[in-house]
This record gives sequence, structure tokens and C-alpha cells, in this order.
Amino acid sequence: MISKSQTKYLSSLKEKKYRDREGKFLVEGLLLCEELVASATYRKLIESLVFSPTEASSERARKLIADWTARGLTVKEIDAVGLKRLSDTVTPQGLIAVVRKAAVDFGDLLAAAPYCLLILDGVTDPGNLGTILRTANWFGADAVLLSANSVEWTNPKVVRSSMGAVFHIPVVSGLPLAETLSELANRGYSLFAAEAGGDTPFMAATFGKKNALIFGGETSGISQEVSPFVTTKLRIPGQGKCDSLNVAVAAGIILSEVFRRKSTS
Repeated sequence: MISKSQTKYLSSLKEKKYRDREGKFLVEGLLLCEELVASATYRKLIESLVFSPTEASSERARKLIADWTARGLTVKEIDAVGLKRLSDTVTPQGLIAVVRKAAVDFGDLLAAAPYCLLILDGVTDPGNLGTILRTANWFGADAVLLSANSVEWTNPKVVRSSMGAVFHIPVVSGLPLAETLSELANRGYSLFAAEAGGDTPFMAATFGKKNALIFGGETSGISQEVSPFVTTKLRIPGQGKCDSLNVAVAAGIILSEVFRRKSTS
């Protein structure tokens, strides 16, 4: 059984400052724990698992607990009070993993000359970021780069809404945008920004061998420091009365076109 002091420590990881300090985060739920094991990167970074026998009683849950125990991971029971303290959901599933953050080196990432990078400029809604990570992984984006003022990717709501995709795509956070975009431009990347008033319909854009897609925040859009580096401003044609699309929806539409071009080239 997990101790009160251990529960207190794990509970601290629900806060960003402690996740940053410890380099760890919590992963809650059966599906997400299964995705951890399915990730070549993150299966090596699992530190421990706590479980409640009452909630984690399904055959799948029991199999996961047995498998992780057999792998030599620290697996401990937790009572209902402790589970509630650690859980970030209304109805806990009784499984919470402690995971170390993967270290992604930006230089190494660029050295591989990735075809499609997704850059988020001030995206602050956890649900939007999680959905974007899930969509980016589905359409084969090589990495997601987050500005310093975007929501932190280990936020529990981000991890949950990504449905585990966060474990399958490199994420680099806290980047100074101007320096990052300047380096990408110097390395031959075409920099595309999605804007409601963009001059180029996304279907007519010319995507090359190195593409960076930039999406702004939910209310502010693309920041002023980004605009000077943009090669092409893309718009998504439509006929609705609202002034713009949700950023996660916009990212999905444009990523699908980039994926289609790559698949048919």
C-alpha cells in the first residue's frame, strides 16, 4: 500500500511547478497507461503505477497490472481517499502511472530534416492542445513545437484529450518563437501561418520538402513576432457566419492536406 507521504508527493505532480521541477507527470486511466507501453519512447520512462483494486477490476486492468509487475516496475495499491487525491477525473478508473518526461533535443530533431513541423503560438486551452497532438500524430506530423506562452503539454487535461498521442509524437516546449522561426527559415523551411484573412487558400498552397505550419492562440491568433517570418498566410474557405474556426479544427484540415500531398507525391 502506498504511504501518505508518497501520496502527497504524487499529488504535487498535479501542479506545473512540481512537474517542471521533478521532470515527471501523472498518466491516469487504462487506455492512457496502455498507450504508454505501446510507445517505444515512453515505455522506458515509466517509473511506477498505483492502482485501486476496486476501480481497476476489469480483465484489461488486471492484465496491465500483472504485466507491469512482471516487468519489474514499482506497482502499489492505493485506497479510495488517496486515489481521489491523485485523480484529475470525476470518475477515476483506478490506474495512475508516474512517468518521466522525454527529453527532445531541438537540434537533433532538425538534423533529421523533418517534412512537417507543427508550431503553436500561444495555444492555451488544454483540450485544444490535446486534440491537436492527436490530429498531428494521425496525419504524420514529425513534431509539435510549443511557444513559451502555450499550455504545458504534461497538463493532465492535455494528456487525456490527446488520447495517448502525446506519447507517440515529439513535443518541444518553451521555445522562443522568433529565434526558432529564424533558424527554420535558414534551414530552408517554408513557414505557413493559418489566418482567417490569409491570402492563399490552403488547397492552393505549395508545400515543399520542409514545411512548418503555424497556428495562433484561440483569441489572439498569430503574434506580431511571428508575422515577419511567415512565407505564406493560409486561409480555410467557408461560408459560415462565425469569424473563424477552432484552432484544433483548423489544424486538422490543413494537416490532412499536407498529408494528402505527401502521400500522393
